Amino acid sequence: MFEDRLKGGADAAARARSLLGNRLDGELDASSLHEVLLATTELVTNAVRHGGGDAASELTLQMELGEKLRIAVVDPGRSRESPQVRPLDPRTPGGLGLYIVEQITESWGVERGEHGTTVWFEMIPARAPRPA
Repeated sequence: MFEDRLKGGADAAARARSLLGNRLDGELDASSLHEVLLATTELVTNAVRHGGGDAASELTLQMELGEKLRIAVVDPGRSRESPQVRPLDPRTPGGLGLYIVEQITESWGVERGEHGTTVWFEMIPARAPRPA
């Protein structure tokens, strides 16, 4: 399992993508890697916006790669609302993050604990071809 702490704030999603991109380079095919990075961006962005992951706090990024890939983002969990997929409304900007995560992953969920809120997803990624 890989785990790293990220400073919260506006560029936290970009830092998470960079960390995972470097970690998974050569492990996943390009399409799976893009889906992982997109779903991770959504989780980190939600942690910053709704979970108290501002620039004064830390987020934890976890990754476990086996038969399935599991990515989790732990935030300080200051919101009392549980993350959920919103109904699609073309008149309301934003709010599509968890809808996107739900569409491109096998499963996702939320866990609350003493260290904050963990939002995770799992998927079965296509592996990068191995050299002959």
